[in-house]
Amino acid sequence: MDDKAATRGATVVRTLLLWIFCFLGALAAVEGYLTTQLTYATADYRPIFIRGVWSCAFAFLAFHATALLARSWRTRIPGIVGVLLALAALREILGRLAVLPK
Repeated sequence: MDDKAATRGATVVRTLLLWIFCFLGALAAVEGYLTTQLTYATADYRPIFIRGVWSCAFAFLAFHATALLARSWRTRIPGIVGVLLALAALREILGRLAVLPK
């Protein structure tokens, strides 16, 4: 009886962590993507883009954690898709950073 309760508790913790990492990864990915779209009236956009790079890196790690915590492919696919979206946003930010004058 105690073994089943421990297994159920571990499943609940795993599911909770899965949703938390997925939510945090989505927020970080959106923030990273928005840094490519938002501009401020400043002479240098580098600090804005660097913050976006950090957000994309966090999203990348959070979605990897989501994929690792998942037990089936049905729950692993959103983590994999999230990683790809975070990498796409990161590519856009790095492309814009490369164009800025030194």
